[in-house]
Amino acid sequence: DDEDLKQRALLLHALPGDLVLWDSRTVHGGLVGTGMGDRSGEALAAELARLSVTVSMTPRSRASDFVLERRRKGFARGESFNHVPHEAGTSSGTVRAPVRRGFRPPALTDAQLALL
Repeated sequence: DDEDLKQRALLLHALPGDLVLWDSRTVHGGLVGTGMGDRSGEALAAELARLSVTVSMTPRSRASDFVLERRRKGFARGESFNHVPHEAGTSSGTVRAPVRRGFRPPALTDAQLALL
């Protein structure tokens, strides 16, 4: 029930430089304002900036050899995947998401490559 969720919602106040960690399997969401002022419709200076990075980790043993290879190749092509490291699909359930034209993968160290 949406009303029940709204009643139990919490607003997290974070300061610049704060690190916020949460289990993304729980209900979560965010809203950045429109930048418009009150009823006058006058634009306000932007005061809010947010950087969000998804980090998902599970034991490597949960991923099959196929999935590990698929994710390595997908990374090299610039494909997007879901937040479940031991799967090779996207959030929409498809195996491939559109790749940006002209994508070039960043150079990774051996330690970084091991995380794919």
